[in-house]
Amino acid sequence: MSELHLPNRIRHSASTRPSDPAITCGDRTLTWAELDGETSTLASALAEVTTTGARVGALLRMGLEGAETFIACAKAGAVFIPLNWRLNPLELVDIAEDAELDVLIVDDEFAAGAAAMSAALPDIEVITVGAAGGLPDSRTWAEFVASGTGVDPGHGHDPDAAVLQLYTSGTTGRPKGVVATHRNLYNEPEGFDVYEFGSNAVALDALPLFHIAGAGWMSTCLSAGVPLVLLGDMAPARVADAIATHRVTHAFLVPAVIQTLVDLPTLDSFDLTSLEVVAYGASPITPALLAHAMTVLNCKFVQRYGMTETTGSVSVLRAYDHHVSGPAFGVASLCGQADDRRRDLDSRRHHW
Repeated sequence: MSELHLPNRIRHSASTRPSDPAITCGDRTLTWAELDGETSTLASALAEVTTTGARVGALLRMGLEGAETFIACAKAGAVFIPLNWRLNPLELVDIAEDAELDVLIVDDEFAAGAAAMSAALPDIEVITVGAAGGLPDSRTWAEFVASGTGVDPGHGHDPDAAVLQLYTSGTTGRPKGVVATHRNLYNEPEGFDVYEFGSNAVALDALPLFHIAGAGWMSTCLSAGVPLVLLGDMAPARVADAIATHRVTHAFLVPAVIQTLVDLPTLDSFDLTSLEVVAYGASPITPALLAHAMTVLNCKFVQRYGMTETTGSVSVLRAYDHHVSGPAFGVASLCGQADDRRRDLDSRRHHW
């Protein structure tokens, strides 16, 4: 089973197809060997300042630094906690104190939130990403990465080791921390079949890292060995341009984005013929929008239903379930291994 954990899949792809593209963001593309090497270097730097089970917060948009931190945490035996950059500083402090963050990696555009968390947790190690330079008493991303030895710490084999901690939206109360293990994020070949990944597959991830769909889709695609294109901005024109430019075959989009994409006045100017499958979820979709999107985008649709508290999907509507002639039209199938491990914000992690 452990060979299908995310860090081990990265290691495997690096050894079997080192020169193939693995991940792209903006004008930078990393091969599988480069992704494995860079995340091992970052993991070794994290291992120097943390212990197994340490909490590493990331106040970052979707991008290479966030993806590398996710993988590096798994290699270092740390727990990756992507933070919602839409929250105000007080809300971020509330979560940082609950999580007992040991390290915070933050984009310099979110300096106010980082400063508040650093003041509340004076022993936290802060690493800043961005052109504006580091915050006071912090190290820059380049400085921190350079401190690593490059030796992979070798974690990622224990299925019950915590690897990801996400916070709920707090719609009905205060946000709750949900811990996902390697077993929760385990991506078996049968699960990949739902998406019908082909040998030419290229996936798009434009969802926030702090959302289970964003982190989960990243884990799924990289575990499947599918090259991934990252977008830090979900603007419909940028989504369409990314699909056309990178010949994206698979994308995970929320219904609101599907709506803005199919309504984009300039949509016809983008070549979206490479698109084979749109996976969607995170909120309901109307039958009218679904039918319209299937016509406009002219590709297959797959629905995943789940939530943060279930550490991902619990049911799926496959592509053939979206057609009235399908054998089980509109009937979802159970999927995944949702180990429902949530905790209240007022509880400490040693009370688990």
